[in-house]
Order: sequence, then structure tokens, then C-alpha cells
Amino acid sequence: MKEQFSRYKRKFLIAAILKSAAIAVAFGLLAVGGTLLALKLTEVELNALYYAAIGAGGAVAVFVAAFFVLKPSDKEIAKALDERYSLNEKTQTALEFEGKSGAIIEMQRENAGVTLGSLNVREGRTFGSVVSKIWVYILICVLGAALLFTALFVPARKSVSAADEADRAYSLSEYERIAVEELIYNVSSSHLEETAKGEAVESLQNMYQALQNAEKTGQMWTAVYTGIDEVALIVNGLNSYRDISVSLGKATLSRLVIAVRQGAVAYREQGTYLNYDDVESYYNGGLGNVTTVVNAQTGRMRSTLSEESEFGDKLTTLATNLMAAVVDCEQYDGDGLYTAFRTLATEIAAVRDAYSVKGNISEAQSELDVIFDELCNAVSDSIFMQGYNLAVSMHVEVKLRKTFGLPDAEFPPNDGFTDGYEGGSTSGDPGDPDSGDGEDHRGGYGDGELEFGGDDMIFDPATGEYVKYGDLIAEYYRLMQEYLESADLTPEQKATVQNYFGILLSGSKTEE
Repeated sequence: MKEQFSRYKRKFLIAAILKSAAIAVAFGLLAVGGTLLALKLTEVELNALYYAAIGAGGAVAVFVAAFFVLKPSDKEIAKALDERYSLNEKTQTALEFEGKSGAIIEMQRENAGVTLGSLNVREGRTFGSVVSKIWVYILICVLGAALLFTALFVPARKSVSAADEADRAYSLSEYERIAVEELIYNVSSSHLEETAKGEAVESLQNMYQALQNAEKTGQMWTAVYTGIDEVALIVNGLNSYRDISVSLGKATLSRLVIAVRQGAVAYREQGTYLNYDDVESYYNGGLGNVTTVVNAQTGRMRSTLSEESEFGDKLTTLATNLMAAVVDCEQYDGDGLYTAFRTLATEIAAVRDAYSVKGNISEAQSELDVIFDELCNAVSDSIFMQGYNLAVSMHVEVKLRKTFGLPDAEFPPNDGFTDGYEGGSTSGDPGDPDSGDGEDHRGGYGDGELEFGGDDMIFDPATGEYVKYGDLIAEYYRLMQEYLESADLTPEQKATVQNYFGILLSGSKTEE
């Protein structure tokens, strides 16, 4: 029995070796082919010895691992022989009682040996059945070889320098021609101020002419970037919001800075501006968004003046700061936004003077209500049109960059409005951290050693409205707690997140 079983065991081991070798060769071919193809596509070159090391090293490692897995045990071989040749578990029984004696055991063992020996006449079939399905492994090898040959014949991707790209031949395509003509038509039919509109259209037409004459890619780049810059410069010439907000910031009127800057960029909530329909959509319905932003900030500014405590001092400080801001941006005399703040400064000063004489808070409060309502409307109308100007400029840039395959532009989400805020001492403005209104409004400015969660108005994507930051922070905290329960974080990481929210929560509450 032992001699016959060993003969079949060798066949099974040879089959395991062949299968392991096929797997190892297939892995080596796939590893080399995959590596070569990937590096060619990523413009990386390696010495041929590295590929040989990858293939050979990987094949040897896989062969050892595969043989360890595929090598059958004696029990598995016995079971396979019994099942394959319907031996009624004779081989398994003989193997199980190997080394034991007894008449019945000897008889069974002898019978199993005779049975296995009688199979020698079908030795060819036996070996074929042992290595059955070897074609599957051969097929994997063929696929690996195919990948390797593909990688060998695929040309390596070579980086093109900017100079080479710029020198590449260029001619305006029909698609590009239609896109530019459509852009010129859209700008000419826009609601820009007429003089600026004419200048913008002329710049785009000059760009169009330069594109038609361009013979090199570099000439195309120059024409497109020049067109983008000229239109942006023309449109920026219509807008005063940046300079005026800087003047407001110097006067520590932070709420007005936020109203102006965030109001000006409120158009970005409405689309990508790749299509001109987005620009028109903003013009037809964007005033409400701007008014919401402006009203939220001017309303907070007004709220600090509704208190009788130190009313006269607050009114005086506000009048002084407003006048300082107006004087600082006098170069915009005649501009709608400048006019709105100059009117505000004049009217606040008049209320201050009347109050200093009469001392009638109720009358002063009523006048302030009217003044701030007028301010909100005037600022919103002016900022809305300046936001529309920015939308047109953004549309021109995005459209041209997409059309001519240039890198996407990055538009700061808040237009960098913090460069108009410089903090300051007590001003009577609720946006000033030292205003004495009982609230910490420093969220977003970082003018202290810690960042506090203020109650600024932020856009809530769930409702499509501007809401107080403090109204949402509790929900954010709840979601954070759920995440911490399920996330795989260290205790130190969890403590850091919880401490951060603790600071925000404490900063968003009104002190009593």
C-alpha cells in the first residue's frame, strides 16, 4: 500500500509544482507588464535590471506561497483518490490505520494496495486528472504575457515643456469660434453700464481677432488671458465695494465690512457661471440674497443702538467712525455705495446732534429705524449691481478657460473680505469684540488668542437661507458626537475635537 500510495503522491506534488510555477510566471509577467505600463504613462523611466528584479523576485515569492497553499496533505491525496476512482474510502482507511496491526487492518491495507496497483494501467489518465484545469493557470500566464508585450510596445509618454507646447501649431476651431461669438453676444446684451459694456465687448472682439490670426498655441494663450484680464479690469472699474469696505474696516465698522463684501459675492450661491443663464438668473432674482446678507449685518449694527445704556456715547462713536470712513473713500464721490454711507454718516450725525440737545431717546430710536432701513435698501441695490458686474466677469473668465482648455480659476469664497477689517477699540459696532453688547462677535476674525464661534450670518445649504452660526453649531455638535462614537480615533484625537467644539459653544452664547 505504501509504495503504491507514494507513486500517486508524487503525481499530486508534481501537479502542485506545475500549478505554482504557472501562477508564479503569471504573476511575474503581470508585475513587470503592469509596472512598465504604469511608469510609461507617468513618464518615469527605470533601469531594465529593476524590471527583472521585480519579475523574478515576485515570481519566486509567489511560487513559494502558492506551493505552500496548493501542496496537498496525505489525507487530502487519499480522499481525492477515493473520490476519483470510487474506492469506497479504502485509501483513507488504509492511511488512517497505517502503522497499526491486526488481521482485519492487514486485510484492508492489502486490498487498498492491490486496488491502487491495478490503476497503473490508466496511469496516463490518472496524471491527467491530477493536473486537470492546469489550462486555467496557463491562460493566466498568456494574459500576463499579453500585458507585458502591450507595455513593451506602448510608446512612453513624454512630458512636453511649456515652451514646446507654446510653439505647437494652432488654428481656431469651429467650436471655439462659436463659443467666442456667443460670449461676445452675451456681454453685449448684458446689463453692464453702457460705457463699460462697450469697452468689454471691444476687448473681446480684439481677442477674437487675435485668435483668428494665431498660428501658435502660445499666441492663443496670450490672446485669451489678455481678454480675461482686460474685461476684469473694466468691470472692476465699475465697482467700489473693495476700497470702500477697506475704509469701513479701518474705522472698525466690521459689520458693514461683512455686509459689503459678502453681499458683493452673494451671486456665487446661484451657479457655476459657465452658462450665461446663470448670470441672467442672478440679475432677475439675486437681489433678495444680497438684501438678506446686508440686512443681517446692518440689523445687528442697529441692535446695539436700541439699548438705552450709554446710548449717547455709542451714537457719537458710530457717527465719528462713519465720518472717518467716508472721508477715507472720498475718491468715490458719486458712487452709489459711497453715497449710501455718506448719507448714513450725515443722518447719524444729525440724530446725535438732536439727541445731545433734546435727550429724547424714543425720538432718536424712531429716526434710527428709518435711517437703517434706508441704508439697507441703498446698500443692497448698489452692491447687487456690483455683484452682477462680478458675475459677468466671472462668466467671461470661466467660459474662456473652459473653451480653450486653460486651468480653472480659483475664486475666493468671501473675496478676502478680512483685508478690510483691522479690529479696534470700542466703537459701538456690534461687530467689534469690545463693543460692550454682551456678545463675542469675533468668529471669523481671529483677533484674539482663541477662535470663538460667533453668531455671524452664514448660508445654510439645507434651507437655502442665511442663519445665525450659533443656531447651527448645536446641530454640528450633535453630528460630531455621532461621528466620534463610530470613528476609529484615539482618545487624544477625540478630546481635541470635543475641546474645539467646547470653545465654539462657549463663544456663541450670550454672557449674562
